Amino acid sequence: MQKMRNEKGITLVVLILTMILLVIIAAISIDYAFDGIAYSQERKLLTEVEEVQQAVMEKYTELSQLDVEKDANSYNDIASSIDPSTLEEYSSILKHTYTDDRSVEPDKKYYTLSAKQLEDLDVVVKNGVPDNEVETGGLKDSNGDYVLYIVNFYYGEVLNIYSYDDYKTEHSGQLLYTIGRSDDDTNDSSLIGSFKWNGNTTLDEISGLKISIDTEYNTRNRRSLITFNIRNNSDETKVLNDITLNSENNLSSVSMYSSNNNNYEISSDDDNNIYITLSDYGKKNLPKISPGRSLEIKVYVTFSSTPNGNINVIDFNRYLKGGF
Repeated sequence: MQKMRNEKGITLVVLILTMILLVIIAAISIDYAFDGIAYSQERKLLTEVEEVQQAVMEKYTELSQLDVEKDANSYNDIASSIDPSTLEEYSSILKHTYTDDRSVEPDKKYYTLSAKQLEDLDVVVKNGVPDNEVETGGLKDSNGDYVLYIVNFYYGEVLNIYSYDDYKTEHSGQLLYTIGRSDDDTNDSSLIGSFKWNGNTTLDEISGLKISIDTEYNTRNRRSLITFNIRNNSDETKVLNDITLNSENNLSSVSMYSSNNNNYEISSDDDNNIYITLSDYGKKNLPKISPGRSLEIKVYVTFSSTPNGNINVIDFNRYLKGGF
């Protein structure tokens, strides 16, 4: 009888310990689940920031091609103006704020975007204005709509102003901000597009040429491979003369990668510009891109430190066959 009582006692202790262990496991699992949901929400927001930037830069490129990017009316139907005094609150993040915008060109001014304006730019809003901001009034534009983003079309600056305190995600600490280019080094050329690392980017078609860019970044040696694939969708044979890029991070070196690119030379300067130009040899042996055919160019870029910015395509010259 004593033995049976002992076995029952042990069984009860084991049962209690098992229940406690299950509760701990459940609590940890729930915590991880909430963290996973939070990370997923943050990732969606960071993706949205990139989508807004892409839409802003594409719109600027479109206006540039129409030669109306300096016309203030070009932005009236796209975004809303913002008072310079309001910008002071965001000056710690935005790179080109000003206290007086009378001498600022229209394309270099800051504007605001509401949910409706973002939808007009084909951006699906993943997070709106928080309830506490609605209760306290929040920032509204001249139409009375809540502002979600402050943007600059020329620089490609995009800032989500409401989603998190200090404009940083809670878990990853990443800024809900991005910029296409940070200075005026490229004033003489229009910004064609930008690309990030470890991905694929397709630029808008330029004079019948479709440019696709693949990037691979090696964190160990801080070296990136950039592959340009230029397809001629026109009905004319064309020659690519040069590509000019500008890196937002400091370069260490640049070099050509494959032997099939011996028609081109590559160089860089102290301003982190990368020049891919047709060599003298190439001019004698024109690398023609016939209708329906493609040209591939591969370039290695080594950085002084791990890059976290974009590379901007700021010039892309092409000629008809016999243009030299």
